[in-house]
Amino acid sequence: MDKTWVVADTDHLGGKSRVRDTRISVAHLLEMFASGMTIPEIINAYPSLSEEAIKGVLKEMRISQGSPTHHRPRAGLR
Repeated sequence: MDKTWVVADTDHLGGKSRVRDTRISVAHLLEMFASGMTIPEIINAYPSLSEEAIKGVLKEMRISQGSPTHHRPRAGLR
């Protein structure tokens, strides 16, 4: 069975989603990516994170958000 990487409970970070076994919020992890950090840079800055954990969080976030749907305009409509 796959591990669950995104967890939340009221005892940690006020109930905000965080990376399992850390006090690093999912929002902070996503902000690091948005700022241009790579996985190795994030791991260097936060040694409690592993590549497996980061990729697991990203996978869970993608699944929870669903796949983007792309629509093409119908013929004759532009």
